[in-house]
Amino acid sequence: GNGTTDETAPHGKLTPVRVIKGAYSGTTYLGDDSSNKITAINAGAHFGLALDNNGVVYSWGYNNYYQLGDNTSTRRTSPVKVVKGAYSGTTYLGDNSSNKIIGIDAGNNLGGALGSDGMLYLWGRNSNGTLADGTTTNRSSPVKALKGAYSGTTYIGDNSSNKVTEFALGGVNAYALVADSKVFSWGYGDNG
Repeated sequence: GNGTTDETAPHGKLTPVRVIKGAYSGTTYLGDDSSNKITAINAGAHFGLALDNNGVVYSWGYNNYYQLGDNTSTRRTSPVKVVKGAYSGTTYLGDNSSNKIIGIDAGNNLGGALGSDGMLYLWGRNSNGTLADGTTTNRSSPVKALKGAYSGTTYIGDNSSNKVTEFALGGVNAYALVADSKVFSWGYGDNG
């Protein structure tokens, strides 16, 4: 995320460098706007995610499976905003102030976000059904995870009295914890 693909000192930097701002509202670096701090970060395989105080999600890095969620497969050397996809905003994931994104996670080649409405949004690699959209098609923008055995109507988290409270993305599977303490999992199952 420093704007280059410089891999000096074999395979990267030997000391920390600052992530540049890219599409973020700051002046130079990601997180340097005191009125819109970065509140969470996460790393997947060769890509990063960040969440700002306004609830907007940023991504950068490798994008071969659409894991940046920017509707492209273009590698990004500085942060871009994740597009809205199935989210209720206007342009970007988290841009609806009444439904901010409150959590993020990154898996091997997929990203995810949790809305304050309790809905789960996923994008990227889907070869094992890890995005829970009923397909194995990779997605370049966020989709809502279907409910499966969850007590809602259509999507996991859509029952306002039993929202998703936490989620985790693995290499080829995903998990959600809902308000009534039930845990749901989906994706690759060959190892139990």
